[in-house]
Amino acid sequence: RKRMQKTQDFTYKDRDAGHKELFSMLIYRPIANFLLNRIFKHINIAPNLISFISLLTIAASAYFFAFYSHLYLLIGVFLLHLGYALDMLDGQYARHKGLSSAYGRWFDPFTDVIKAALLFLSLSYRAYMAEMNHTAYIWGIIALSHCFLTFWIMNTRGQIIKEPTFEIKLKKSIYLGYEISLYWIISIIVLSDKTYAGLVFLATAGAFSWIKIYITLRRYYYKNRKKVEETKY
Repeated sequence: RKRMQKTQDFTYKDRDAGHKELFSMLIYRPIANFLLNRIFKHINIAPNLISFISLLTIAASAYFFAFYSHLYLLIGVFLLHLGYALDMLDGQYARHKGLSSAYGRWFDPFTDVIKAALLFLSLSYRAYMAEMNHTAYIWGIIALSHCFLTFWIMNTRGQIIKEPTFEIKLKKSIYLGYEISLYWIISIIVLSDKTYAGLVFLATAGAFSWIKIYITLRRYYYKNRKKVEETKY
């Protein structure tokens, strides 16, 4: 029982207390815990190296998405979700080893941006090859731009509000996170071979995403302006 409690202590960040992302809770954090307890807690490496391995894994996923072989697509989807599990692992490893750093907190979202760029580039290329329509790249750029805006607001929202404001709440403290939802949507798009339509969807949904987050933050700020300004410094 004590061992379980110890695991729980470094599984979630302090700011995650009371808020659990559905897919992470059911799939990715258990995988990350397994890797941590079986392998990584017995070795000493920099947590940022795990972040970099996660980046390489998702870069390989984006590479496989460019092919039309069904086997390659399955490999790409597997690597995409393995990369996300490793993204969970780097934080758990850092907290377990007491190696958290300001640079690590910056490097992790930085790699997320690169991952998104590689994935959208791969999807745009795949859509172009399927349709021979250059507008696929335009839709890809629009979708990526909205993705970057969403990531930026997500990673700077702490200046105004500490709790997640971008989630889709399912039940009480259970919610769907933006990044993992994006990965699942990408998986469905490539496996259904509807890449062009998928880019159009991501471009449209991405706009609603960051606009929704901005409106939520704005409402919170003006409703709690005095409280925010008092705790700002």
